[in-house]
Amino acid sequence: MIQCNYGYLDLDHDGTVLDSYKTLKTMQIPMITGAAVRDLYIGDVIDDEIVKKILGFLHMLNAETLNRLSEIAIVEQNYIVLYSATDRPVQIRIGKLERLDEKAHLTEEFLNNLEKNPHAVEYVDFNYTAPFIKLAE
Repeated sequence: MIQCNYGYLDLDHDGTVLDSYKTLKTMQIPMITGAAVRDLYIGDVIDDEIVKKILGFLHMLNAETLNRLSEIAIVEQNYIVLYSATDRPVQIRIGKLERLDEKAHLTEEFLNNLEKNPHAVEYVDFNYTAPFIKLAE
């Protein structure tokens, strides 16, 4: 889901608009924030390359992982942060839109293990070759 000039749009993994809403509804899919599109309608295809890469990344995730995400934030031109929709919300720093296969796998593993982890996690950063986990104080 992404914000547009008249409300919100549901997008498929290729960027095709599937549905539109005037108001924000209960989301079963994560919301992409930090970008807004204009003048798109059902059947149109989004042309924003960053949003297309994010949609491709989301398509790599399994349904269980997708359901555990609430937001994908475009913080800067090429820096992405995910927010979990788990009992203990965690920031997942994807960073640059590169190595997306690896980062999708790491995201799935991290969210699967998060429920078993006895430590509160503030954020995990997948920008580096080895993931960095910051524990909450």
